Amino acid sequence: MHSGRLHETADIFLTVVFLAAGGILERAHAQAQSYPSRPIRMIVPFPPGGGFDAIARPFTEKLAPILGQPVLIENRPGAGGNIGAEVAARSAPDGYTLFFANDFLTTNPAMYASLRYDPLKDFVAITKVGTVPVAIAVHPSVQAKNLKELMALSKTRPLNFGTPGIGTAPHLFGELLNLTTDLKLVHVPYKGSGPAIADALGGQIEIVITPIANLAQHIRAGKLRGIAVLSSKRAAIMPELPTFTEEGIPVQADGCMSETSNDLPLKGLKVLELGHIVAGPTASLILADLGADVIKVENPDGGDQARRMPGASSSFYFFNRNKRSIAVDLKAPEGKKVFLRLVKTVDVCLDNYAPGALDRLGFGYDALSKENPRLICLALKGFLPGPYEHRPSLDELAQMMGGLAFMTGPPGRPLRAGASIIDIGAATYGIIGVLAALQQREQTGRGQMITSGLFETSVFWVDQWMARAVATGEPSRPMAEIGQSVRMGWGIFHLFDTSDKEQVFIGVTSNAHWERFCEEFGLSDLFADERLNSNSGRVASQEWMLPRVRQATGKLTSRQLQEKLERASVPYAPVHRPDQLLDDPHLKATGQLLPTPMQDGKTGHLPKLPFRSNDYDFSVRRSPPGLGEHTREVLAEAGLDAAEIQALITAKVVGGSK
Repeated sequence: MHSGRLHETADIFLTVVFLAAGGILERAHAQAQSYPSRPIRMIVPFPPGGGFDAIARPFTEKLAPILGQPVLIENRPGAGGNIGAEVAARSAPDGYTLFFANDFLTTNPAMYASLRYDPLKDFVAITKVGTVPVAIAVHPSVQAKNLKELMALSKTRPLNFGTPGIGTAPHLFGELLNLTTDLKLVHVPYKGSGPAIADALGGQIEIVITPIANLAQHIRAGKLRGIAVLSSKRAAIMPELPTFTEEGIPVQADGCMSETSNDLPLKGLKVLELGHIVAGPTASLILADLGADVIKVENPDGGDQARRMPGASSSFYFFNRNKRSIAVDLKAPEGKKVFLRLVKTVDVCLDNYAPGALDRLGFGYDALSKENPRLICLALKGFLPGPYEHRPSLDELAQMMGGLAFMTGPPGRPLRAGASIIDIGAATYGIIGVLAALQQREQTGRGQMITSGLFETSVFWVDQWMARAVATGEPSRPMAEIGQSVRMGWGIFHLFDTSDKEQVFIGVTSNAHWERFCEEFGLSDLFADERLNSNSGRVASQEWMLPRVRQATGKLTSRQLQEKLERASVPYAPVHRPDQLLDDPHLKATGQLLPTPMQDGKTGHLPKLPFRSNDYDFSVRRSPPGLGEHTREVLAEAGLDAAEIQALITAKVVGGSK
């Protein structure tokens, strides 16, 4: 890439990303000699003489000699970054249309569903040149001095916010706040920062979001109140203004998704996924979120079964972000050749096909390792190799056979857990094996076969009950019969009903908890009762003690009860439905829910992997793919030319977008 030279020679003062639509810069450079009279177009989404135009022209003058080809600026006034990018993406006849845009457009996956183009598919970012942060300010009449107060105010009524343009970085930032915080904002677009600021000064709008350089003088004059700057550090032009992170809303550098997402730990790892529904897609999701290039290999006739399952195929959109899809008929001789060609180029191949299915196709481990001795294969099966290995299995069957359903349900009524925990667990353990195999490959130079079993995962999860049976010599009893409170030796470890028909689980597991609990709930007589001065005493006294406790808690609403437990610093948890988690304050504040494009233009806020690194963050780098969406792209990377790819499509060996 020429990004280093471009960056060094560009004398630009705004945060700008130079984008190449339809193909990377090297391809344009390599083929420039074939098109000596055809200029490369640079689309600028603002009028001649505007800020972006002033940036693009000197930049373009230095770009043309690097490419050895003319670069023609084409202004698209009034489009704004969003629509202008769409124009650039859809009107690149030779794949050489270039576009100048603020990097907020390409680095915030939360906004993808609102964009009229796909930043990751339609463009390749070439270089960043310069930076200036965006800030948020309010009219002095607005009763809010910081973000917390502004969010509280917006709960009482929506607040209007003005920005220069539609689809510009300040606009997208405001919409991002709508998606990821408690702010409720209504957008008012303006033709530039000046008119937006003028209306904010006059009180016609309550909030203005624009580059801080445009706001600083008005904030210092007391005509506007600065709230915060969207940056990883305070702005040099106005260091007294706090950052959003300091105000309790984590953001990454310059208002973008973390640049470290480009340095995810598995970047460069290539993976083939032969998966469907949950287990296989979960395994590759973990690798994909960590930076691997995952190619989902699907049957052209419908693809992953999850695409057609009840519930608007919703699970597909969770388990298949950050992947590419290629549709190949693996039963066709030419399809087999295509797959084996791909096998030679990857590090990992994983599947959750039925037992023996890959062997019957000629894709068993021995056959694949001959094509690629460094290949690591992961098979997610119902059972590890042994007497049961030929049996097909499912998550629910594994829970039944593996003892988990017995322990979960009431006596005589084994109960499946309320999520596909065995599929997900087996996939996770399988990936642990893959990561260990990758480390071992560094020493041996050889790949290996990893198998992860659903049944064995369930067995692993009831290990404590197996150990208890050995220790006591007694048969296992369901948890509902044992009573977790009695088993753990804790007198209060129960669900409690509230006055608004909700439930809250409370765990008083120590004498310190008990003291604070009694003090907060006015139960001084219970605290003074010597029969209750230990965990064992409270367990023995549950029959008469718990009704008193329930009487004290049951007259409170769920929120009131939680507030008192919070003050007492006693362990508690409200019982939530999964849909309620979409608005959970902790998940929203920590950015744990990723805005993900779903069916029919909807955006789902779906969980990240449940761990955090101080060196990188997770994001939706690719939307969940359409069936065969990347067939042409993947086959071209494997060395097939356009005629060969088209012949395979015509013969229906592969399927793909046109």
